[in-house]
Amino acid sequence: MIEILDFEKNLFNNLIVNKQTLTKHTYITTRKLAKDLLTITLPIANKRKAMIRIFDFLNYVDTHADDVNTLSISKQTLESYFTRSKYLKYMTILSSLDVIHKIKQNGKYYRFRLKKGNLNKKEVLSEDSKTKPHCIKYKLHKHYQEDSELAIVILEENTKKDIDFKCELDLDDRYKNTIKRIELDVPKAVLAEIDHCNTNGYSLNVLRRRVSKILSTLNNRYIREGKKVDRIYHSFSNLSRVARQHFKQSFYEIDIVNSQPLFLVAYLKDSEYGCDSSYQYDCENGSFYEMFYGLSEKEDIEVKRKEVKQSLYQNIFFGFNKRSKYNKLFRELYPQTWASLEEISNTDISLASRLQNMEAKLFNKLTPKYSTYYYTLFDAVYFTNSADKILLEKEIDKFFKKLKIKVQMK
Repeated sequence: MIEILDFEKNLFNNLIVNKQTLTKHTYITTRKLAKDLLTITLPIANKRKAMIRIFDFLNYVDTHADDVNTLSISKQTLESYFTRSKYLKYMTILSSLDVIHKIKQNGKYYRFRLKKGNLNKKEVLSEDSKTKPHCIKYKLHKHYQEDSELAIVILEENTKKDIDFKCELDLDDRYKNTIKRIELDVPKAVLAEIDHCNTNGYSLNVLRRRVSKILSTLNNRYIREGKKVDRIYHSFSNLSRVARQHFKQSFYEIDIVNSQPLFLVAYLKDSEYGCDSSYQYDCENGSFYEMFYGLSEKEDIEVKRKEVKQSLYQNIFFGFNKRSKYNKLFRELYPQTWASLEEISNTDISLASRLQNMEAKLFNKLTPKYSTYYYTLFDAVYFTNSADKILLEKEIDKFFKKLKIKVQMK
């Protein structure tokens, strides 16, 4: 069965009313692409199987593309979706249909191997390594991004099938079972995303990508470690906060207030870089972002805070732009910390990677005692038994206390 349905709210309202579920191979795409794939010759005779390969790949693109819809894709990844002998044919089809195309700038791709005797330390293979895979940068085509006629494509009968699950890490079975088994109320999550995107004026392409990540949980569940950092990534880390409100299992949550600025304090102190006492004080007391409010012309306090936070991430934590007014004010307020960041910016390892590894050093080891289900999400932990709240907060507090840092949680 191959079914193409108009993407509209009534479709998901009806699924809720009739208590129907979507099948394992359900996707969101443009109506044009769905119809084109039905009419053209595909690389293999089994059209349904070929379309599954294509839409699974586009789910991968939606998950990994950046805010301007570009991403680096290795030959190895293309082969995993389309096979070694057929991937060029599939990519030629997607390019000819104005879905995705190569761009001139090549991406960077690093393969890691574990150093013997140290299971946590990674080393980058040398540039002349024969095992280094070729990697090309791709971009979703403008026509595909801006197409306003979206469709839901269903490529199988509604039969009970196990979700595919892969875990690359040695984790507590409860963590693995959470990612593998916890169900998302897909129709309600999609409706919530539609309302959220409409309220905030987001484009249809943003909505399509958000819904794509929701639908991918019907088929593909995984847990893996980052390629460049020790962060744990999984199927739920792709979902927006809006969608995560619709798990069929309730979770308690603990996260750290001003987490990235505070993890910078932890990293600088742990690594013996200089750090201003005033910077530590502002981070500990939740007033760090407020120190930069004067640089924003926004009147609404929530909008102002969002703009300030984004600007600091762009010009301090995830990039070091000395010409930025935020960077200049940071230097005036926290000269010793700024000097440490300037020194780090001239090394091969980014500040973002260092902070994410510091974060992982704490959160990857958090293990609730009583919860049946739990998972971590970067700088937050989710769990099902309220009795774990105090115990987890003590573990987090202990981590920072060793570095003589006060931490606030919510």
